[in-house]
Amino acid sequence: MENQVIDGRQRCETIEKYLNNKFSLQEKGLKVLKSFAGMYYKDLPEDIKEKFISSKLRIIQFSIVNRKNIGEYEEEKVKKEIFKRYNSGIMPLKKEEIERAEYISDELTNKLYKKFETDLEFLDKCKDILLLKRERKKLERDKINILISKYKTLMILSKVPTIYVYKKNNNVFEVIDGQQRILSMLAFLGKNYLDIEDKKINSIKHKFRLKNLKILSECNKKNIDNIGEIYKKNFKLST
Repeated sequence: MENQVIDGRQRCETIEKYLNNKFSLQEKGLKVLKSFAGMYYKDLPEDIKEKFISSKLRIIQFSIVNRKNIGEYEEEKVKKEIFKRYNSGIMPLKKEEIERAEYISDELTNKLYKKFETDLEFLDKCKDILLLKRERKKLERDKINILISKYKTLMILSKVPTIYVYKKNNNVFEVIDGQQRILSMLAFLGKNYLDIEDKKINSIKHKFRLKNLKILSECNKKNIDNIGEIYKKNFKLST
């Protein structure tokens, strides 16, 4: 049976690389045993090697019952939900780390990681625009995770602000606050709606084109038909 690491992949890979003598210990990373600085695994004293090998790691393993009844999408949702619930305890992970795992197999996240890796100028611009002063002092990996989280939020992956409605006695819902947001979303998506005479109509801005976007400038002059499947999918998910 194949095991998939949801959280802790970097720790596993680091341990494996050290056991295979891929890197040596660095003094700045050693809080104790600083005398081992510069040593590869093969250079460690035998008693330390034995302690290293015999050390136990805390692993939480879970599997899904009745796998035949769920698809790949549902399985991913279960894994993400378990991760979020486990990390809502006394010692939760940092927000950007949870965000990273939440979108662990998300196509857009993978594209953003690749973009940051291959386009350093783009990465630096994102840091200048999106990172707070205190966030710029973090490790590079954490900076990337924060940028991924903020970038995806800007791409309306976060939920639309609350829309307030009032339910009348005849079970008709009246929008108290948020009507303009609803109409704008329907117009962009190219959906019709019922007017006061219960007739289906389209907005005068039906399938309007985006404009004046500073962050997602590549989406300017595009509507729902040609914005691209990734943006289209995530917009519909957020609404």
